[in-house]
Amino acid sequence: MRLATTAPRVLDIDVECLPGHWIAADYVSKIITAVAWKWVGERGHASVLTHYETPPGSMAETLAAFVEDADLVVGHYIRGFDLPLLNGNLLRAGRPPLEPVLTVDTKLDLVKTHGRSLSQRNLAAMVGVRAPKVDVTLAEWEAFNTRTPGARDKGVERVRGDVVQNIALYRRLAELGWLGGPRVWVPERRQW
Repeated sequence: MRLATTAPRVLDIDVECLPGHWIAADYVSKIITAVAWKWVGERGHASVLTHYETPPGSMAETLAAFVEDADLVVGHYIRGFDLPLLNGNLLRAGRPPLEPVLTVDTKLDLVKTHGRSLSQRNLAAMVGVRAPKVDVTLAEWEAFNTRTPGARDKGVERVRGDVVQNIALYRRLAELGWLGGPRVWVPERRQW
């Protein structure tokens, strides 16, 4: 985490995975299959890496470098899923863990509410975000996860779309006053 002396660099991220080993009951290990990131406010597409061309450890290491260069990292359920998953894949690859990260989570930092779905798709629709959630069927996910030829594009479209939609959601929720302040994700403690 850096002390910002200019406009903060805000990074939006998304991480996808497939189940690895069955550990117990319905708990499985998770292996990164795709990562996407984009600097909020910068033009162009979100950057994407997938397991079609990049090993999970290399994807984790690449995304971790961007996370550590950011002043603020945003995403949907990033403190509960994406950042712990990223850290777990850094461990799996024998890499150092993430440092503490200043975050705004569009699910966990939402002002308290009840009786509403907190999925990214539904929150975006509730607040008028036009960027769509890319629909991926079970068959399409399985084809992507098993690196079926021709299935990569759908996975890329989804992970990139999640970042694009979440940037718009982050901006809209902040504009409406529905997001609490940033919180530091500390990887030394389990946080859910």
